[in-house]
Amino acid sequence: MKQLLFLKRGLWAAMAACLTASLLPASSVYITGWVPPVASSGNNIYTNLNEQFPNTGAGTPGSEIGVANASYIYNPATYTSANFVAGSNSNAASGISFDIASNATGQDFDQLNGATLSINAAPFNVSNPTAVYLLTAEYFGGSYSVTFTGSLGATQTFSASVPDFCNGGVVNSSSGGVTNVSVLEVQDVGACGSGNSTTGGNTNYFLYEQGFTLNNSFAGQTLAGISITNTGGTTLVLGATASEANALVGTVPEPASALLLLGPLAALGLLKMRRTQKQ
Repeated sequence: MKQLLFLKRGLWAAMAACLTASLLPASSVYITGWVPPVASSGNNIYTNLNEQFPNTGAGTPGSEIGVANASYIYNPATYTSANFVAGSNSNAASGISFDIASNATGQDFDQLNGATLSINAAPFNVSNPTAVYLLTAEYFGGSYSVTFTGSLGATQTFSASVPDFCNGGVVNSSSGGVTNVSVLEVQDVGACGSGNSTTGGNTNYFLYEQGFTLNNSFAGQTLAGISITNTGGTTLVLGATASEANALVGTVPEPASALLLLGPLAALGLLKMRRTQKQ
């Protein structure tokens, strides 16, 4: 009886080991490097939005130009700055970070006013995408539509409204597969009223995150493209991050795993056969 119990335990341990080794955790992929649709639509956060916001480099204030080809990983849940409003990142529950990246001329965000930003997501190889998150702000408050495209033709379109980044206030909502949360508040001289982070109004400024849950039509595909169209106000796009689904791999155990699994099974069968013969 003790031998039988021992073998059963060994069998379950072997099966658990095979299954555990087959699970891959979910992952996030930063999508960067898009080109401004119009030459003047790209700016530098530090010089033309707010010096307290996460940015790729100071550059020359008022020039719209920052540090070229730079990168900054922004984690809303942990970021602070000199005039950070304590607790203002409490809505950053998604756990998503963003890679804020500048192009060859030092521009690190896109500014859309009645324009469309098309991002080629294919090079980033996001497999089985389940959600996409955008880090945004709005001049005057406004809205945008966004369409996601899969490598095999899947498409899904959403609409989002974003408050004015100048005194826009706290947002925490979820509807129709879209989450909309404020993830940062700072008190500073920013771009409000002047469009320049060194001469704007001394008030509170906000960054927002929209999350878009993709449907099952994207299963088995990679994320091919993101198209963002401004439909009101002026949309500022600072970063994009995609989430991949959990993947189950190795449905057929490797030889070593198969032997580990078959060993206890064979022994268990032999033991049962001997017990039957004795009866």
